[in-house]
Amino acid sequence: MDGVRLFGIQSFDSLVEQMANKFFRNSLIVLVAGTVAVTVCAGTSWAAFDAVAPDPVADTSSNPPFAPDAVNQALHEAPPTAPVPGASHPHPNAVSAAPVPGGAPSSAAPANQNGAPVPAVAAQTPNPADDEHLIQSNLKHDLGAVSSLSLAGWEAQSPVWMTRTKGTLVAPEGVTVPASVGASRPLLLEYGCTDFVSRSFHREGASCHVDLYHFAKADGAYGAYSTLREGSSNIVLRGQASSEDDNCISFWKGSVFAKLKANSENDEEAKSALTKLADELVKRIEGTGELPLVLRSLPSFEKVKGSEKFFMGTEAAHRYLNVPFIETLYLAGSDGAAHADYQFASPISERLGLLAINYKSATLAQSSFKSYVDNITAMSNKVLQRTDNEALCRVSDSFLLCQLNGQKLIVISGARKKFSPGMLARQLH
Repeated sequence: MDGVRLFGIQSFDSLVEQMANKFFRNSLIVLVAGTVAVTVCAGTSWAAFDAVAPDPVADTSSNPPFAPDAVNQALHEAPPTAPVPGASHPHPNAVSAAPVPGGAPSSAAPANQNGAPVPAVAAQTPNPADDEHLIQSNLKHDLGAVSSLSLAGWEAQSPVWMTRTKGTLVAPEGVTVPASVGASRPLLLEYGCTDFVSRSFHREGASCHVDLYHFAKADGAYGAYSTLREGSSNIVLRGQASSEDDNCISFWKGSVFAKLKANSENDEEAKSALTKLADELVKRIEGTGELPLVLRSLPSFEKVKGSEKFFMGTEAAHRYLNVPFIETLYLAGSDGAAHADYQFASPISERLGLLAINYKSATLAQSSFKSYVDNITAMSNKVLQRTDNEALCRVSDSFLLCQLNGQKLIVISGARKKFSPGMLARQLH
């Protein structure tokens, strides 16, 4: 690497990082250092290497300090903001400060269990999923759609259902619902499920089950699809998104998520019946919806197809995300969060996770950013660089970038190289 040192750069990774920070779109640079050729093209595919760079996780001493995007910093750097006036709903993880014995009550801010502060929370609006008229309207639609399904040669059982009642899903007295609904109930409620309708079809040695979940909004239906679906995305599209495997078909359409399963694999007749039921059901579901706004904002380049997930609270996020301290990000106070995996090509060979959260206000986003980074610091993780709107941290054996942009907060995790999160973050601007 003597050719690299002639430029006053201490390591191969330093060269890559400085070039990535220096050059912008429509730039193409080719450097030759000894036997190593480096081509950098900012914009879509930013780099291709003819040699593998050493992993800076093993040794980061030669890397220069992380330099945030100057333009982004100038646009979004601002003094800390005050809590939302009139806030009356504390963060779910908040604990009350204990009064000093024999003295005046403590005025300390609410804190998480590890002592870090939690974000201020604005007054909550009524949950649209609790609207009784909407619940009954959705149930009527769903019972009609499922009851009209039929299979020649199969015995159809009567539909069973649950409706949202006082914040939970309740079945009519004497009705037994599938066990899988009980396990998913907290997640379904978080996504705003208003009702669930199920129907089974039987013949000798086989059965098919149709489960239909209706939500207050299309965002909730897509979120449930993204986390509860089975199989891989298929070529034959049903509804607005669908996936399947040998004995299951899942699809999303409008404010409905449906999952159809057969209890026997390698049964062509059962799979044919399942396909027929899915094709008939999708025709009976009214309306369409758009993908959640925050999901549409994710970069498409190098995104792993099928890895997208949408969240409306920490219940689903805890189950399906491997992001540290996720509970301190207060997803319930957001308009939704989207996550996807990104695979950098060889020789970087990095798989990173990108979580983007749209908060209801810039104030709440700022508070969540501070709470999140404070939690990382409190747990003895190393904060390598921090400004009012960006923090690069070393968490265990990987790097994590948290970045604030108005009402949006992003967390990029799982990087083995210090410069990788910044590269992915640039695609968001």
